[in-house]
Amino acid sequence: MVFIYIPEVLPKKTNNIVQLFASYTFGIYLMHFYIIRAVIWPLMGNWRLYDYPIIESLIISFLTLGICVSFMKIVTIIYRPLGKWMFGLTVKN
Repeated sequence: MVFIYIPEVLPKKTNNIVQLFASYTFGIYLMHFYIIRAVIWPLMGNWRLYDYPIIESLIISFLTLGICVSFMKIVTIIYRPLGKWMFGLTVKN
């Protein structure tokens, strides 16, 4: 499946969100496994939704995405060169 990204068609706010995730994609890829193992699984240990695996997967996905993006944003705000080195940021935020 191929997605075509045309910035002129999207509203400015949507374009900014797409640019944010585009710049953080590699960092999310690098850290998502550690976030799931160290944070999400212990956090959801007692709140498992065994009867609803699709809902549980969505919750885990969105929690992981939110934690990864928040962590990268905080590191980038505190010290931008470290964010570029750790996450490979190429697009200005």
